[in-house]
Amino acid sequence: MNKYAISTSLAVLLTSISGITQAEESTSSLATRPSSAAKLAQQQPVSQERAENAIQQMEMLFTGSSAYKQISNNNSGAVSAGIQEAEKLRKQAHQALENNNYEDAIQLSNEAKESFFNVTRQADSEGALAKKHASDFKHRLSSVNALTTALEQVATDAGKNPESALKDIQGMINEANGLAKKDKYVDGRKILDKAFLSLKIAIDSIKEGTTVTAQKDTSPKGIYEYEVFRNDTYKSLIEMLMEEGRKLAIATDPDFLKDVKKGDAIRKEGIAMGEKARYGDAIKKLGESTSVYKHAVRLAGVPIID
Repeated sequence: MNKYAISTSLAVLLTSISGITQAEESTSSLATRPSSAAKLAQQQPVSQERAENAIQQMEMLFTGSSAYKQISNNNSGAVSAGIQEAEKLRKQAHQALENNNYEDAIQLSNEAKESFFNVTRQADSEGALAKKHASDFKHRLSSVNALTTALEQVATDAGKNPESALKDIQGMINEANGLAKKDKYVDGRKILDKAFLSLKIAIDSIKEGTTVTAQKDTSPKGIYEYEVFRNDTYKSLIEMLMEEGRKLAIATDPDFLKDVKKGDAIRKEGIAMGEKARYGDAIKKLGESTSVYKHAVRLAGVPIID
């Protein structure tokens, strides 16, 4: 081997070592900024030795880097498709070398490496997003657990039995945890959001109902005012469900909307009667409106303690 060939081999070997080391430390940097050695290699004439070294450098990425092991274990569709494309280019580079097509072998090995780096960046991005989803799920679960404890305490203080509601909530938590175990944190978070809303509604309902009961009197007007407040409570729950419609997908449900419209109409009649001091009729109408509102809330899968 002459001095020129030795010099060429040394340069390419240094390029290989530098490329692998940098791939381990900063994949994205390698993918976007060619090294000085790589630029030197591009200026050298095409030869079998240069093609073999290019293949060797490519192989060290695919078989000797921890990055490849990480992306190989990634279940993302986009990452899997990227790996397949990189492997295809890798195979074509080897085929070109076997056919003594050294220029194509070098070109394809470079394309395979570039594809490899793109996949690695994709995997890194998705990994960061997955961590965020997992963190969001964990925080929401903590909030749900805290509200569950609060519901138990509030119900006990008010003399209510929360067993049925708590059973529903626990079912949601179990379902969410099951999805989380499959790394479906986004879907699990949606279930927890529903559980969180259910708990909040149940707690608010008990608190407000207890407050009104403690303050009401037994006169027709007092009973009417209690029914207005009770109806207001469930109307506010309906409004909460409408605000959370993007999560619960209930705001567009025909049966739910039918109940809301019906409850609003009956409520309007009851309020009008109350303003004319027709308290007996008003109380009856407001009771009907509240029943319709409660039915709408239950359609959303939200347990009610009343």
